[in-house]
Amino acid sequence: MIRNKTEERKKRLSTKTLDQAFRKEVEEGLNCSPIESKALLDIVKEVYMPYLHDNQAIHPGQMVVMGINIDEPPGKPLEKCKFKPIVITKYDGESDDNIRLENGYIGVTALRRAQLKRITEEAKDQGVLLTAEDLAYKIFNCGYRTICRDLKHFRSKGITIPVRSQQKDIGRAITHRVKAVELYIQRKLPTQIAQEIRHSLNSIKNYINKFARVASLTREGHSVSEIAFIVQISPNLVRKYQGLYEKFNTPEYSERIEEIIAQFKPKKGGQENRRVKP
Repeated sequence: MIRNKTEERKKRLSTKTLDQAFRKEVEEGLNCSPIESKALLDIVKEVYMPYLHDNQAIHPGQMVVMGINIDEPPGKPLEKCKFKPIVITKYDGESDDNIRLENGYIGVTALRRAQLKRITEEAKDQGVLLTAEDLAYKIFNCGYRTICRDLKHFRSKGITIPVRSQQKDIGRAITHRVKAVELYIQRKLPTQIAQEIRHSLNSIKNYINKFARVASLTREGHSVSEIAFIVQISPNLVRKYQGLYEKFNTPEYSERIEEIIAQFKPKKGGQENRRVKP
């Protein structure tokens, strides 16, 4: 038999790797088979390797945090959600310094809000939606209410911050949407509603649009899951809007409900009338 020195060399070199050393320890210490040791090695790499990259992977001012995978649905128990590590930029050098110095006595607040916006966008780009708790306790080490005030500030400016509650219709994000639609049914103007709940005018119009579509599709007999897919909102928000529709589908408000739904009846060609009337 002719020896293949190249293959022999490859085999010798492969036995000197950290992977092989780990597998050898596992096989001897836990009495695992080679297949089991390989599977265990793959799991360890998936979970821990993001923390073990060389120093070039994380730059000064950056940090690694764990967050909930963007594909996880609302309402799923936290312990059953899939988490993943991401790299965020907490301090961006001169850019952050300038924000703080140029904003005088509100420099600290202005800087935190700029960082919050940057960090949540970085997280979303990496497939994670952070929560207000993540931001308060893991990243900024500040009060939970401080982060809530920051998020409210952005909403009042019409700026969308991609946190989990906003993207997945959770908690206060749903409460505000339902409140906006309820006020509109009660004949408050969109501008008045925007001022009252501190959301942008475009956001208010969007909430009303989606409510009208939910009400119309509910009348047509579509299921909650079908409506959620068509309107592109969570099933939870669909149910909240349906509850609102049932609450106001009374002689006193039936005409108003009809007006709202009529605004979104498809025109010829399938286009919806998206104009929000007072």
